[in-house]
Amino acid sequence: MKRTMLSAIGIGMLAVAASPALASEITALTIDPIGTLVPGHTGVTITGKVVCDITGTVDLDFVKVTQTKKKTQFGFASFFAGEALDAIPCGPFITSWVATANISFSGSALLHKGKAGVQVNFFDSEFGMSGDDHLVTAFVFLQ
Repeated sequence: MKRTMLSAIGIGMLAVAASPALASEITALTIDPIGTLVPGHTGVTITGKVVCDITGTVDLDFVKVTQTKKKTQFGFASFFAGEALDAIPCGPFITSWVATANISFSGSALLHKGKAGVQVNFFDSEFGMSGDDHLVTAFVFLQ
């Protein structure tokens, strides 16, 4: 009887000790300085790099692009993952990520070549566990 109880307790302890190691923690997140306009200038492809402490996946939550055209026109483009976050492989190696942000026709001018502000948000959670937000902002040249 004691032997069965000890092995059951040991299994429970192993499961608890092993679960924190399943989540990757983002150690570096960058946005590349060049973005590529899609034909028709209705969106832009944004790229970057991500590095984690261990091999796993991280979730791309959103990409927002804001650009000023003349003095009163603004271009807004966004990519939202919504409920199904885009899982990006991540590990102690440099991994490239890519997302295409599209404009909202209701409140946006077309995008154009030149400087734009970009915000990118990642989560480093896995298996439904809540993780940390990692928000990065940068100026990107659209071409």
